[in-house]
Amino acid sequence: MRRPKDALLRLLLVHAAMMASVIGYGVVVYATSTEVAASPPSIDPAVFLAIAAGVAAVAAIASFVVRARRMPRSADEPDAWRQLQGALIATWALDELVAVAGLVPAFLYGDAAYYAPFGAAALILLMLHAPRPRALAELMR
Repeated sequence: MRRPKDALLRLLLVHAAMMASVIGYGVVVYATSTEVAASPPSIDPAVFLAIAAGVAAVAAIASFVVRARRMPRSADEPDAWRQLQGALIATWALDELVAVAGLVPAFLYGDAAYYAPFGAAALILLMLHAPRPRALAELMR
């Protein structure tokens, strides 16, 4: 069985990687923003952004629901550590989906500004859902 510190470190590394990927998306979008697609979509960018914002909002709400429903209530529950890992990783994936929703219009229209609010929202969500070492250590006892 792995030691609690090792397990906690792995979870913190996964969280840091998720945050780094959201920042990396922004760097890639910024670096490629001058390369407009050969044939941008015929749909108005405002409509496309509204659709992307709707997807992002659903993902953000779902992240809070998943976290609330899937987190173990106590360390006495069977497989509490696995439940905790699953809940946190699913929550972070939904948080990252907010950023991905902004990538689509940014790439399609070649404008990095379209990604900025989505990336910022994803980083805020990831910070809100960051693992709390004390709470995790209590569950791991």
